[in-house]
Amino acid sequence: MANHNVRRILVDGGSSVNIIQLETLMKLNILEDEILKKSSVLVEFSGEVKNTVGEIKLYVYIEGVNSIQSFCVMDSLSYYNAILGCPLIHSTKAVPSTYHQCIKMPTTWGVVKIASDKKEAKDCYTFSMKPFFQAYTTKKKKVCTREECDHTPEKNAIIQEEVERCNLSESRQYDV
Repeated sequence: MANHNVRRILVDGGSSVNIIQLETLMKLNILEDEILKKSSVLVEFSGEVKNTVGEIKLYVYIEGVNSIQSFCVMDSLSYYNAILGCPLIHSTKAVPSTYHQCIKMPTTWGVVKIASDKKEAKDCYTFSMKPFFQAYTTKKKKVCTREECDHTPEKNAIIQEEVERCNLSESRQYDV
């Protein structure tokens, strides 16, 4: 991305835009002047509304496929440096698989498979889920109330099961 190797990228087929963190652009030595000041409103999966800082077009190179992609720039904390959504997936004809944690895409040399780093993927997932299960990691095993996090008892039970599943699968490694 922009002639740099960028790690911690989420490929999200449910995202209607490509997103990059402002902090990531700064680390890539891209000045804020290069960002088109065009604020947009994005709604997260949780329903939370966030405003973008602006928009920027970046060169993206993925295993033999070059493209210019438009990114919404966010100035919020996220464990991911960028989120690649439908615009990139469709323009590169990529096929992401969440089950196999990889992407396959056509190139002039045939189909290429890009596998994720399983440990890093797990760390990203754990970090992104922290707000939902922070209450469960305390010694008191406190369940957040509806006023605190707007979760019903059913949602809390599902989150608790997911936390326990992640804790049980820490030692397992799956290769595709």
